[in-house]
Amino acid sequence: MLSVTRHGRKLRRGGLRENRFVITVRELHGECATLKARLGSILANGIPNYFGAQRFGHDGNNLRMAELMFRGEVDERDRHKRGLYLSAARSWLFNCVLSRRVVEGNWQAAVPGEALLQPHSGSSLTLRVISDEIRERIAKGLLQPSAPLWGRGSSRAQGEALALEQTALADEGLFMCGLEAAGLEQERRALCMRVKGLDWRWLGSDALQLHFALPPGGYATAVLRELVQVSEASHHTFA
Repeated sequence: MLSVTRHGRKLRRGGLRENRFVITVRELHGECATLKARLGSILANGIPNYFGAQRFGHDGNNLRMAELMFRGEVDERDRHKRGLYLSAARSWLFNCVLSRRVVEGNWQAAVPGEALLQPHSGSSLTLRVISDEIRERIAKGLLQPSAPLWGRGSSRAQGEALALEQTALADEGLFMCGLEAAGLEQERRALCMRVKGLDWRWLGSDALQLHFALPPGGYATAVLRELVQVSEASHHTFA
C-alpha cells in the first residue's frame, strides 16, 4: 500500500533522483514490428536528449519573446517570464547542436575533442583522442558526450567536437549574444538520455501503455517523439 504525505522541506536542485511516468498512447496506426523495434532501440541505446516543445511555450511564444527581448523590442521586467524566455533560447541552442549531431550520426558517441560529462559527479573532461576504453565507458553510461547550455565563457569542446558546435550555431548569433549579455554562465548537458525501466503493454489493438523513468531534466515528450508521430487528425502513427 502506498501513502503520500506533505514534506516540510523544499525540494532543492540536485535532490530529485528521477521522474517516473505512466503514459497511454491511443489511436495508434502502423506496423507493430516497427514500434517494437523502436522500443528495443530505446532500451538499448537511449534517446536524443532534446528539450521538449513545452520548454518553448505555447506555439513557441517563449522563444519569440526571447528574440524580441534580445533585439531590444521588449523590456521584460517580470523575473519569472524573463527566466522562461532565457531558458527557451538556451534550450533552442542546445537542440540545434543535438540535431546536428543526430544528422552526423554521432549523438551517442564521442568525437575527438569531446567534452564528456561524468553523470554522478557533474564534472567534465575534454579528450582529444577517444580510446576504446573511453568508448566502453560511454556505452556503459559512465561518461556522456555533451553539448553547450549557452552562456558566458568558452565551450569546453575542442577540435572536431567544437567544429560541430560552431557549424550548428553559425546562424544563432542573436541568441548566443543575448544569453551572454544576460549574464548566464555556459554549462553542459548530455546529448543522450537513458530511459530507465522501460516497459510496455498493449491495451487493445490501438492503445499502448508505457512505463519508464527519466533523470532530472528529461522530457517524456522526447521519448514519445522517438516512437510516434502525430497526424493532422490527431492520431498517432509509427509507420
